[in-house]
Amino acid sequence: MESTPSAPERAFHLFPRLPTELRLAVWRECLPHCVAELDTPMHNEVYGRKKPSPYDHMQTACMNEHRPLISLVCRDSRAIVLEAGSYVGERDDFPPECEWSSGNMLDEWLDPARDLPHLNHCLGYEAHYGTDGNPLLDLAWQAARARRGGSLRFEFLRSCYSEDLEVIKRL
Repeated sequence: MESTPSAPERAFHLFPRLPTELRLAVWRECLPHCVAELDTPMHNEVYGRKKPSPYDHMQTACMNEHRPLISLVCRDSRAIVLEAGSYVGERDDFPPECEWSSGNMLDEWLDPARDLPHLNHCLGYEAHYGTDGNPLLDLAWQAARARRGGSLRFEFLRSCYSEDLEVIKRL
């Protein structure tokens, strides 16, 4: 009877024995680069009335609001995740004038070095979701701290107020 060679083992059992600095550097490289959505998009704003829709943006936006999954792997990875980012609402330096609320608002995780804050909001959202405050101020504050800046939907520009244009110029 002929024996077949076994597949090479995929686990790297020596990882815990690496120097701490090297292990932490590996975990830093594992941090994802994400679009951190401040709010969920309205389905008909993305696809119109097309049924069935090709994609569920709501599900993706809700999954992306959480801290990176590598935080669940071990103590080292969790420390790196907590060092790199935070939930925006839990930051001590979040200015009160940037606070806003809406029925589709997310409590997003933001890693300023890797993530891109994005605002889906359009003026039609105010009536649909009961928006209170100006979400654009929140986006401007986050974009100023994020290495990659910030983004918003083009439709917002078509319907924004003149004072919003001044905020957009600062982005």
